[in-house]
Amino acid sequence: MRNEFPDAAGAKLPIVLTAVDALTPSVAANVDRYARRLSSVDAAAGVDTFTGSYRDSHRIVPPRPAHHLFAGDGALLLDVRMPPSMQPPARNPVDQGARRTGLRAADDRGDRSPDR
Repeated sequence: MRNEFPDAAGAKLPIVLTAVDALTPSVAANVDRYARRLSSVDAAAGVDTFTGSYRDSHRIVPPRPAHHLFAGDGALLLDVRMPPSMQPPARNPVDQGARRTGLRAADDRGDRSPDR
């Protein structure tokens, strides 16, 4: 899965296109152009869709079997991956539980840190 969807972890913005037939060559060509344009936007780390995976206006992974999951009956999905600078902070379930109990969690150095 990691080979087929590079940098797939992290926040994503789904874009759903409806009333389209992915098997139509003109639709595939238009989605390819759209994915390339989306992947060139500063707020996008990349795009995954049924025509492949894109980064910086280039298709970096051609369509593979798993990419076909982005196309269904009359609808297509484009997942726009957000760059790390735009992703919400990761939530650590242990830290969340400690906050609920009023305890403070230690940071990576073993220091006591205030609640974040």
